Amino acid sequence: MKAAQECGGLWYNIHNSICENLNYEMEKKYKLLDMKSSNIVCTKTVTPNNETEFYPRVINKTNIDFTDEEVTPLNKGLKYNLNHKNKHWLSNIALEAEAAITRLPTGEQEQVRFQVAHNLQKLYKQYNGKHTSNNGKGKK
Repeated sequence: MKAAQECGGLWYNIHNSICENLNYEMEKKYKLLDMKSSNIVCTKTVTPNNETEFYPRVINKTNIDFTDEEVTPLNKGLKYNLNHKNKHWLSNIALEAEAAITRLPTGEQEQVRFQVAHNLQKLYKQYNGKHTSNNGKGKK
């Protein structure tokens, strides 16, 4: 305001010149930013044509034919855990669940027992369904 009072009538011209220069610089900057953003958006990524051939991990040098079910765990590598279940795994789960249920409040125990029994029946059917279907096939 002090500059406007000192310059008198020239202040209007000085103010307009400053605003024009600022607008020009802003337009230049925004055009540059627009070009950069359009280049980023429109840039196509070129996918390399990679013709890498992977060889199987398991090479059968015997005359025995293995099923896909037998070869799949072998293809997973040396550190793959087959996760064998012991003979009484389902009974162990039931006993562990009962031990946990007894620590619940008395009002919740029956409901949780019912849910656990239902889930154990599902597991029993799934496990027996898988093992009875394999018994007829036999291994090659």
